[in-house]
Amino acid sequence: PWSLPATSHRSRPHTHQHRPYPPPPASAVSSPSNTALCAQTINEMTLTGLTGGGPPGAADVAFRHAMQVEKSGTFRQAAAAFHEAATLYRCFADHPDLFGHVTAYPRGDSVGKQGDNVHSGDDLSDVRSVLAYVCVRLAHLSHDALGDPKAASRLYREATATDPFPSSVSYDGVGTTLEAAGESFYEALPFYRQAHALAPGVGIVAFHLAVALERAGEDKEAAELLERLRRGGAGC
Repeated sequence: PWSLPATSHRSRPHTHQHRPYPPPPASAVSSPSNTALCAQTINEMTLTGLTGGGPPGAADVAFRHAMQVEKSGTFRQAAAAFHEAATLYRCFADHPDLFGHVTAYPRGDSVGKQGDNVHSGDDLSDVRSVLAYVCVRLAHLSHDALGDPKAASRLYREATATDPFPSSVSYDGVGTTLEAAGESFYEALPFYRQAHALAPGVGIVAFHLAVALERAGEDKEAAELLERLRRGGAGC
C-alpha cells in the first residue's frame, strides 16, 4: 500500500488565492519539524525496547537501519528502509500467524499507555503503534526531503487509521500535505481541528488551524487562537 515518492515532484498549483499572512509567533514554532513533534506525542521506541530483548526480525532490522541512515542524511535510502519496515509490520499486523518471523515484537498481553489513558485492545496494539510511527517518519521524509506531499498525505492518513491512539502529528501532517499538494484549505481544516483537539497546547498545530480558519472566513476563532499564541499562553 505504500509507494516510494519520485525523486522530484511537481505539485498541482493552488486554485485559490491566499491572503498574505505573517509568520507564526515564536511560541508557535517550539518544534522545528514534524519529526521532533512526533517525539513528543508518540512513544519513541528504543532499539532495545522495540523487540523486547529477542533477536530482531527483518522488519526490526529495516526499522533500525532506516533510523540510522536518516540521521546520516541519506534520505532516499532511509525512505526505502522505512518503506520495507512498514510493509513488513503491516503484514505482521494483518496476518501474525503467517508473518510472525518478521519481528521479535511481543504479541501477548499487550498493554500500551498514552498520558493517563490505558488501552488493552487486541494483542497487536503496540505493533500497530510502531507501524503508525514508521508511517509518520516515512511521511515526513516524503514531504520534507523528497518533495512528494501526495505520498506524504497518504502515509499520514495511514498513521491515523493504524495507531490505536492517533496523534496530533498525523492529523496535522494530513492537513499540511493536503495544502502542499494543492488541495483546498477547506479539505485540510477538519484535520487541523482534530490535531488541535488532540494537542491544544502545541503552538504550531494551533497556528496551522488559525491560518486555515482565517482563510475560511472564520475570523473570530482565528483571531482568538492567534492572540493566545502571541501571548504564549497554554491551551492554544
